[in-house]
Amino acid sequence: MALEAELSEEGRRTVNLDPGYLSEANVIIATAKNHYHRVPLAEGVYAHMEYVLKDGRIQFLPWTYPDFQSAPYLEFFNDLRERFRSERRGEKAGSVADAARAVPSGSWLYMEEFTLA
Repeated sequence: MALEAELSEEGRRTVNLDPGYLSEANVIIATAKNHYHRVPLAEGVYAHMEYVLKDGRIQFLPWTYPDFQSAPYLEFFNDLRERFRSERRGEKAGSVADAARAVPSGSWLYMEEFTLA
């Protein structure tokens, strides 16, 4: 991604931006790496389900990345999920930037709702 390159230092990536999708049922990120549990979206792009949201809490999957299992990520996604749910109910919610403060330095996420054409 262009922003990752722009923020790199001496040719080394300092942030990792993962495009993704948040719903009331799951968190999905896009990846260029195919694997048995990933769904093709477009040529060279696959959907990777990171979490499912069940019984009011985040549930890990066998392939959930270790950093996505850490407390700061869980805090980020739980906060983001609550903001998403508030917005769907028509309530005012804080910004994604506010939620991102919970993610450790050097680990960034880019989450947005998208539609496949």
